[in-house]
Amino acid sequence: MPDDKKNLHATDGVADLLNMGKTEGYKSEDSVAAEASSERDTGGSAINYAEKSVTAPSNLPIAESSISELPKELQPVEPVEIKPEGEISAKDFETASLKSMPDLSQPATRTFGGVIKSILPYIAIFGIGIGLYFFYFSDFSFNNLFSDNLRLESLTADDRDKNVAQIKEDVRADYNVWISQFFVGVNDESIISMDTDVSGNGLTNLEKYLLNLNPKVYSTQGGQSDGQMVISDINPWTGKPFTEKQKELVDKYIYKELISNRITAAAITRGVTKFAQYVTEDSPYYIDPQTLAQVGGNGNVVVNPPQIPMGGNSPGNSGLEQVTPPPAQTPSTPTTLRPEQGIDTSKPGLLEIPANRISVPIIWTKEVKDFDEDLKRGIVHYPGTAMPGEVGLSYISGHSSGYVWDRSPYKEVFAILGQVTDGTSFTITATQNNGQTVRFNYVVIGRAEYAANDQAQFVSTAESQVALSTCWPVGTVDRRLVLYAQLTQTER
Repeated sequence: MPDDKKNLHATDGVADLLNMGKTEGYKSEDSVAAEASSERDTGGSAINYAEKSVTAPSNLPIAESSISELPKELQPVEPVEIKPEGEISAKDFETASLKSMPDLSQPATRTFGGVIKSILPYIAIFGIGIGLYFFYFSDFSFNNLFSDNLRLESLTADDRDKNVAQIKEDVRADYNVWISQFFVGVNDESIISMDTDVSGNGLTNLEKYLLNLNPKVYSTQGGQSDGQMVISDINPWTGKPFTEKQKELVDKYIYKELISNRITAAAITRGVTKFAQYVTEDSPYYIDPQTLAQVGGNGNVVVNPPQIPMGGNSPGNSGLEQVTPPPAQTPSTPTTLRPEQGIDTSKPGLLEIPANRISVPIIWTKEVKDFDEDLKRGIVHYPGTAMPGEVGLSYISGHSSGYVWDRSPYKEVFAILGQVTDGTSFTITATQNNGQTVRFNYVVIGRAEYAANDQAQFVSTAESQVALSTCWPVGTVDRRLVLYAQLTQTER
């Protein structure tokens, strides 16, 4: 042990206890203090404790790492360069200090890969949830995902009329290829036109193209027509309700009241020979081959061919049914018209019901495909039915409701048709072929509600009658309200 006890000092008590008091070189703290006091009293100089400081032992451990190996954050601050003026400004000192300190105000930077790894579990859980939803609660299938069963899925629209016109241009080339698959070598526009309903189910060729239906088939599922299924928001392909997205798109591109009007028109003008050779037996346009060979396929309408299938789902009117008109009656007024007294169909007529403040133009529609445009200009007379003033039933129809985006002033013209009471008088004014004006006076004699394709609403007598028709109840296309009126007087 090194002999450096001479540097230790102890009190007298401790020195006596450890037998240190008489050892040479040791002084008690009391004696040291007394000597120091004596020197001060005698004017001696103070003790230089710096000269008496203890020298560090030579065997203390020394750090093996150098300063350069320390982390950057622990490196000594670099000395600030002394400027020529010899002064270090506070700003320089602050800048040098901030540069040497780590920036703890910003979060640690994360790599893109790290972020992806952290959210992958949540993406997987979300994907599983979506898969379970579609599997158990949706009509979605991967077969539909890769097919064109509902082409409307890829379309969007804000205004039906404007966008339907745009769609016709956008899909024209593809439509021509599609329609040629069903009518090989047929160039008759009245058959292959986008606006034609060949099968008589209420859907035009364009609408069948959008829904990817066969234009010749009356009912894809069998029984209820494809048009009636669309009216009821049923997908003709699956027999299940449209999804919300499909329903929204159908509502924007397909006018359901027009479907109902076409179904009714087909039921009236059944047996159209130019369509008969193409359609299935449940179509109202079907004519058996033997009868078709006798009447020829020149486009004429066979109003009551034997055993015309009714089709559709009208209560009590499904399957085959022979419609027999009631016995002829003597007309109440002369209705035999000379050719020059016939109505000029190029000039609109006018329906006026003063008691209900109804005044609306009558468009003498020449073909069913023109319904859409003609209904924007008023109410329509169904082609194939008697003209006003003639013996038979003149069938006239108008809108009772319309879509918000429909700007036609006549979209709700027959919304109050149900308020027209029996016994109400009204007039129909028309222009004759000779240029003269003729006015027909009618009185309401009754009313009834029918399914759109129920042929009972078209039964004609030997009287001159008018049927005013609209979809009913207002805002729906489920049924048709028909008011019947009898001709009472003709004014020329």
